[in-house]
Parts: sequence; structure tokens; C-alpha cells
Amino acid sequence: MPEFEWREGVASTIAVNGQTLEAVCYGPSPDEAPTIVLLHEGLGCLALWRDFPKKLAEATGFGGLRVVPWRLRAIRSGRSAAAARLHDS
Repeated sequence: MPEFEWREGVASTIAVNGQTLEAVCYGPSPDEAPTIVLLHEGLGCLALWRDFPKKLAEATGFGGLRVVPWRLRAIRSGRSAAAARLHDS
């Protein structure tokens, strides 16, 4: 998989321990500032995030990396991503 490209507000993929996660970036990249990793479990469903990641990045000057949750849960549980999505419905 090619190296992860930090593109503000654009959904992309990132490789973690051989797994592909969907992610969205906000603010400066990790080589420019510290990065806050935002996990779904911390705030409920994705719709509840609204513009919080972008505002957090702007307020702190840090980058924000929001990881789409069902991929993360699938990796932890050993389930397929499709099974994790069904479980979360």
C-alpha cells in the first residue's frame, strides 16, 4: 500500500498493522504538528462528530485523524468489517 497522504477533510485509507482503515484528516500533518487521533467510541455515531474534528484542529493547532470505527472494531474483534457493520446497525 502506498504511503498515507495527509489531505485535509478527504476520506482516505491508512495501513495499520497490515489492516486498511478508513480515515479523514484535519489541520496540519504529523510532520508539522502533534496529531490527535479521534476514535468513534469517544463520541457516538459519525453524524455526531459534525465539524468537531476540524474545529478541534483549528483551536489547538494540532492535526486531527478521525478513524472510521467499524474497521477498528473489526480488527480488535477479529470479525470481518462487514460483520462489524452489521453488529453496529
